[in-house]
Amino acid sequence: MPGPAQTSEPIIQYLYQLIDAIAEGRLLIPRFQRPLVWEWARQSELLRSVKDGIPMGAIMIWRTSKASIEWQRQLAGHQLPQPDTKFPREYLLDGLQRLSTLFAALRGLGTINDDADEDIGAIGYDLEGGSFVRMAVQGNQPSVVPLNVLPNSVVLLRFQRGLKGPKADTWVDRCDELAKSFREYKVPVIPIVSDDFDVGARTFNLINSQGVKMGEADMIHALTWSPDFELRDRLESLRSEILQPLGWGEVEFDTVIKVVKADANLDLYGESAEKVSAVLKADPTVLERAFQRLARVANLLREACGILDWELVPYELQAVLLASKLSEDPTADLRKLLSDWFWVTTYGELFAGLSGYRLGVVVKAVQSLVPDGKLVWPGPSSFRIRPLPANSDFRAVRIKALALQLARRQVIHPQAGGDAFRVLADHKRSAMSQLIPRRLLTKTNFSSPANRFLCPPNEIVALRAQVLNCTMSAESAAAHLIPAEAIVAASQGHWDGFVAARLEAMANIENSFVDEVLARNPSLRLVGPPEGEGLFGSSLT
Repeated sequence: MPGPAQTSEPIIQYLYQLIDAIAEGRLLIPRFQRPLVWEWARQSELLRSVKDGIPMGAIMIWRTSKASIEWQRQLAGHQLPQPDTKFPREYLLDGLQRLSTLFAALRGLGTINDDADEDIGAIGYDLEGGSFVRMAVQGNQPSVVPLNVLPNSVVLLRFQRGLKGPKADTWVDRCDELAKSFREYKVPVIPIVSDDFDVGARTFNLINSQGVKMGEADMIHALTWSPDFELRDRLESLRSEILQPLGWGEVEFDTVIKVVKADANLDLYGESAEKVSAVLKADPTVLERAFQRLARVANLLREACGILDWELVPYELQAVLLASKLSEDPTADLRKLLSDWFWVTTYGELFAGLSGYRLGVVVKAVQSLVPDGKLVWPGPSSFRIRPLPANSDFRAVRIKALALQLARRQVIHPQAGGDAFRVLADHKRSAMSQLIPRRLLTKTNFSSPANRFLCPPNEIVALRAQVLNCTMSAESAAAHLIPAEAIVAASQGHWDGFVAARLEAMANIENSFVDEVLARNPSLRLVGPPEGEGLFGSSLT
């Protein structure tokens, strides 16, 4: 059994000593640390604190004799050297955002290019304005001193000699003061001494529960990390191998973690990162199973619903809950049942603003779906199709559903063009173009979903000309869901009437589609709430 961690009293070190320790491979950044995520406002505030001598807080390091812990090979564009194996290693646990900012400032942005003449300074200080600036933004202003000249007195002197103008002497004095403030800045360092990997990971998890918010996958990455298992790399590898070929390469890692939770019967939102980490440590194969479940969902939605890309899935939780039911390839009957569940939850916008309690109700309904073979509506009120929104924002669930219906319409009328589902997957929101110009419509109708047409971006000009000139064939009009009433309005130059007629046609198509789903699932109309619970509302009429 490893002994308890030993925490020493804080050691006071100069800032430059810490920067040099990173550059020389004496202070390492473990691979379970996150990259620099601070925005410029926080970085510049830290630099002002150093200049003014305001303490920035302690740095925590992990000292261990273990030599097999993976470490970051570069920082701020600089290659970091191989550490000396003769001495105990020190890993940065707390302070990466602060030291990364200061390292980039004082060392400049490295090129990681052996052929490059010199590193490029990224951050400077305006000696006239008294503020820290990004050099790429400021350009070559004569009063801006790059911070990466401060550590080297010879380079700093060369810069000061190049200062010209009536304020040169003042700038030289301010430059000396700035260099002194960084040179004399001290930082308390707290070392934790232990050879137990879990101590380092748990400490990292604890100290990062504050400050910049970490994603759940980041936390679990730290808690599960070992020399033989790195969650982030494994997630990336499985995503590229299993989901990328299916068009689901953009699935977030937090989504995969939810599938892991569902597989382990854990609360999707309430369980701690520690519990999920314990599941992964006990059986690392659950991660691959989660990806395989998501792959089955991708195939189901591809073949049954025409969804060829992750961005077209209306709700993340739809994929998670479907994955919880697909431990193996589904039968034909189950595929139909699950695809119907997908459409009902989409058109009813079941997951909009779903609370933790209500999510539990939905999960139970999905769990009973397979053994019962019946769809039930676990919403807080009776099922109804949510109306199309006034604006056609592609992020809206109903607009994604509409786009899929327009694609189905073009498949029914193939003379209109190629593979509409492929067009939608390849171009996404760019495939849903506004066709009638703003000058011909009221503001409301210009933004209406009925002024969106599913079409490859390179063909929209030709399609617009056909509509505006009333030269569209009957087959093409049917493919683009342009009813006879809209064609009559267009011939009369009444474009607001065109949009209104097409909007009504869209509603009718969607209502008919949902009616077909309900007809296949009569229990949606007959099954009431569980006795004594009253969770499902009245009948779905």
